[in-house]
Amino acid sequence: MALKAKSRLVILLSQKNYVAEEIAPHVAKERKVHEESYVCLPLYGIHCGAGELGFPNLVVSRIQALMYNQFFYFPTYPHEAEEPIIYEAIGRLDRLQVFHRDTLAADPVQYALTTNCLQVLNEWVRAYLSGEIDQNILDVRSELIHELFT
Repeated sequence: MALKAKSRLVILLSQKNYVAEEIAPHVAKERKVHEESYVCLPLYGIHCGAGELGFPNLVVSRIQALMYNQFFYFPTYPHEAEEPIIYEAIGRLDRLQVFHRDTLAADPVQYALTTNCLQVLNEWVRAYLSGEIDQNILDVRSELIHELFT
C-alpha cells in the first residue's frame, strides 16, 4: 500500500531495544524480534503569517500552558549562526509513531532538551498515555496558565 508521507523532525522518546541473545536461536529470522526501532514524537510547525499553515498564535499560547493533553510546545533552538537549526514547533502526542531505524535520517540533529523540559515532556507523555497527571505537572500548568493569561 502506498501512503503519502512527509519528511519531518521527530523527537526520539524511547531507548534502543534490548537484544535478548538467549531467544535468538528459537525465533525465525524473518520475525525480526531484534529490530532497531524507536517511539517518536513528530514535530509540526507554527502559524507564521497570512496564508501559512500551522498552529495559530492563540492555540500556541494555550499549548504552552499545557491546556491540551495531545500537544507539547518546543521553543526555537538557539544557534550561533544567524538562523536557528530548529524553529519552534508543536509535538503531537496524538501522532506518536514507531519508526524502524532505517527510516530515520542517517545524520540526525543531535540536540537534547534541558533537564526541566525533558521531565515535563516525560510526565506529559505519561499523562497522555495513562490519563493520570502528576500533581507537580498540574501545578506547573496552573502557573503557566496564570503567567500567560493574566
